[in-house]
Amino acid sequence: TWSAATTLTLTAAAALTVNANISSTSATTGSTFISMTASGGTATTPGITIATGISVSAVGGNISLTGTGGTGGNSSHGISLVGTGSITSTNGTVALTGTGAGAAGSNTCHGISLASGSSVVSTNSSITMTGDAGEGSGGANSGIVSSATITA
Repeated sequence: TWSAATTLTLTAAAALTVNANISSTSATTGSTFISMTASGGTATTPGITIATGISVSAVGGNISLTGTGGTGGNSSHGISLVGTGSITSTNGTVALTGTGAGAAGSNTCHGISLASGSSVVSTNSSITMTGDAGEGSGGANSGIVSSATITA
């Protein structure tokens, strides 16, 4: 947690799993305060995972996540919100860009996968989600799969 009008940038050449809350409480608007970019590499893993019960939040700033799933096999989502994971911005945008990957014959490689119980919220601003399905021939590869609460 921090309150200065600064940006947290996380960039990973392999999977990025968020297992602790991240929170920017600055009231300054218009800046990107949380930015994450990751690729699952050659593993069978999402590019970015927000674990169950974990919150990524910003007050006044934008949140941007860009993830590409690993090329190892099934369930290689670009971005995955698990269980009750959440992304919340007040007075800032939320932008999610995910690309599913996987190996030949893999399935359920979604660009963005939002589990039941998870949430994406942007108060007083917008949410943009762009998801590209994985190219595995196993089927059930979708750009965006959501059972989450999405509120803008």
